[in-house]
Amino acid sequence: MHKIIDAVSKTTNLVSEVYLASQEQGTGANQMLKTANNMQNITREMTTASSEQAKGSKEILKAVEAMNRMTQQVADATIEQKKGGDAVVKAVEQIALVAQQNFNSTEQLSKAMQNLAQEAENLQKLANQFVV
Repeated sequence: MHKIIDAVSKTTNLVSEVYLASQEQGTGANQMLKTANNMQNITREMTTASSEQAKGSKEILKAVEAMNRMTQQVADATIEQKKGGDAVVKAVEQIALVAQQNFNSTEQLSKAMQNLAQEAENLQKLANQFVV
């Protein structure tokens, strides 16, 4: 009988240990489930953050493209402005050339008028010689 009581006692101890082990396993499983749920939540948050980052990146890309277009427009306008400035410089050079030509013509005309006045004076002197 002593052997039976001993066997029952050992069996009871073994059952208690199995019971405790199954409770610990259940606790571990619950912790794993909580951890898995936390990981799912973190994954959702990361997915949302990635999506928002992608949207932000698209907006940045649009802004950079718009800036590139504006920069090109400024470059085009600068080229047009240079062309206009070059045309103004060329026109001023032509005006200066015409003014120089006018000045030269005026000098020649002035000399011619002086020569004509001298010739008129000489003619007057000659004509006075014939007057009696």
